[in-house]
Amino acid sequence: MDQPREYIPITNWAAFVDVETTGLSPLNDEIIEFSIALFEYDIFTGRIPEVAMLYTGLREPSKPIPKSATRINGITNEDVKGKTLRMDVIDAMIRKADFLVAHNAEFDRAFVEGLFYSATKKKWKCSMRQIPWKEYGAEKRSLQFLLDYYVIDRDYAHRAESDVLAALKLLNIGDRETYFYQLTHKRALPRSRDQKYPKAEPVKYDPFDIDWFLEHYEELPESECDGIRIHISLEDEEMKPSLDSVPASVEAAVSTPPEPIWVEAATSRAETEVKQSSMASSKPSAKKANGCAASFILVMLIPISIFIAWEVV
Repeated sequence: MDQPREYIPITNWAAFVDVETTGLSPLNDEIIEFSIALFEYDIFTGRIPEVAMLYTGLREPSKPIPKSATRINGITNEDVKGKTLRMDVIDAMIRKADFLVAHNAEFDRAFVEGLFYSATKKKWKCSMRQIPWKEYGAEKRSLQFLLDYYVIDRDYAHRAESDVLAALKLLNIGDRETYFYQLTHKRALPRSRDQKYPKAEPVKYDPFDIDWFLEHYEELPESECDGIRIHISLEDEEMKPSLDSVPASVEAAVSTPPEPIWVEAATSRAETEVKQSSMASSKPSAKKANGCAASFILVMLIPISIFIAWEVV
């Protein structure tokens, strides 16, 4: 008896980005915490089995952190004193990803593209605006609200690393296709011509080979692994939201996500084929009707011909 074939997923790379800043203006404010998760996802389901590589780092800004920012993210001037980001690591992760994702990507994108030229060359997608959360019963689409709504735990609200991992747990929900699958079928965010925030200039960093790093991570000194974690599973039981505690509307949405674009296309093709087949099936009936009409005319002509012939005789 033939053994069932093992499912071997076809994967692509993507990265989820989150930043904490001194304020809301890309012109006047700066990044003080940067977190980026690089992962592979199944292109047919959107499933993300693990985060291959996660980097998080603090950065000292050129001006003191306002108290208003500290009240939101809890990051103080003492926390960031003397801290710098590993620019080579972040740049390599951005380059390896096919596209970048953020929750409220317009905000994160403005800051990230101000630091990394490589980010200006990538497509961006937004997990807040490009997934119809209200159709699944969520009144709001902010990350913190959605995490509460789907009962997803996180270590700290408004901290970059915690938000990144929690957002990926959220996007990984789904039986057949995940929420992240929907996101992969959305168009990239448009590039506005009147963007006024500054863009980074090209910078050549020291080469950082991600594949080599992942293979030799355990052998490397701690100094080279500072701020980096690898192979973080998103499918452990403690990482999964419990659907038992999720509202019924959410459970129904998760179990029956919207049909993907290619299914709609296939449906329309099927409808076209049905119409064509119905038209084809109607053609024999028309031929039959035409045949009947011809037989009737022939039957009528025979007596007339006989009558004419008799008169001539």
